[in-house]
Amino acid sequence: MNKNLAKVLGFTLMTGALVAVGCGEKKGGSVATDTTQVKVVDAKENTLKIGYYDVDSLNEQYKLVQDVTDEIEAKIKKLSSGFESEVKSFEKWATGMEKKMKDGLLLSSEEKKFMEEFQRRQMELGQKEQNLTMEVQRMQSDSFMKATNRVNDFVKRYALEHGFDMIFQYQMGGQIVYINEAFDVTTDIISGLNKEYEEFKKELN
Repeated sequence: MNKNLAKVLGFTLMTGALVAVGCGEKKGGSVATDTTQVKVVDAKENTLKIGYYDVDSLNEQYKLVQDVTDEIEAKIKKLSSGFESEVKSFEKWATGMEKKMKDGLLLSSEEKKFMEEFQRRQMELGQKEQNLTMEVQRMQSDSFMKATNRVNDFVKRYALEHGFDMIFQYQMGGQIVYINEAFDVTTDIISGLNKEYEEFKKELN
């Protein structure tokens, strides 16, 4: 019960998609990219245009990731600090009462009352810990869905503007073992996402 909740619940980034939080970007309009040329290979000449982006690189370079990581960690710290204070208070009380029992300072009725109170408070703390765990998981799940929608919306607009038929995700340990680097549009995707994110933050200020 006195374990560090922040460590137990530690924030994880996406596996196969980005874990993040925030409102969706503006939809529609042109996709902003900084690269002047996208390397693309046609699987069948003039018929199929495909690309992929590296998820690990997206995690490392998309500015939204660090902002979201800091936000979630701050929430976990705030939630866990109050809980840990209650745990310490409980442990201090229990230790003091146990010492009195050992020293023979409690009547039988007082010992019984202490044991009942100990079990009750222990169960309450266990329930609070479970509720905190569920709350952090809910925040992470909500962040995952919003981030996935955000990235997918951008990639879809990017694909339509640049004439792609398909854009895949690539990640070490994923289902795709190898992709020709000529299909790589990671730099363009990250550049465009970061530009939109910076513009979005300016709108909020």
